[in-house]
Amino acid sequence: MNVIETLEKRIKSLTSHIQQSSKQIKDDDSGEKKISLIVRASAELSIEKNEFLLKKYQYKLKKLLEKDIKSVLDEEKTKEEIRERNYFKYQAKRIQRDKSKTFQEIENALIIIDELPEGFKIEDKVLFQIGHKTIFYTFSII
Repeated sequence: MNVIETLEKRIKSLTSHIQQSSKQIKDDDSGEKKISLIVRASAELSIEKNEFLLKKYQYKLKKLLEKDIKSVLDEEKTKEEIRERNYFKYQAKRIQRDKSKTFQEIENALIIIDELPEGFKIEDKVLFQIGHKTIFYTFSII
């Protein structure tokens, strides 16, 4: 749905640009406002380019609207599930490569990942927070 909204915004913006450039040329032709040849050429090129993009986006929008909305939502849901699965699948490797954390923070996060039950998912940020709390409580006990 986000794609459709973006296309609609672009279509509206391009239509506005075309109207503005057309008005400049019309005003120049009527003698109401004189513009230089360079400005006129720029306006004509802008109209040509924007009309091409407008047709392109209108075609894309038409094709998207023809598509079954359910299939689009299923596709987006599947992509999100894949992103999430890969996020947690490669979490340990990503944490090991994190250069902004100290060796001890990384080690604590990796230990926590190893101790988690199967299927239990925690984001990186929360893992590091748990690691910090673990260190704090460990030092408090000693």
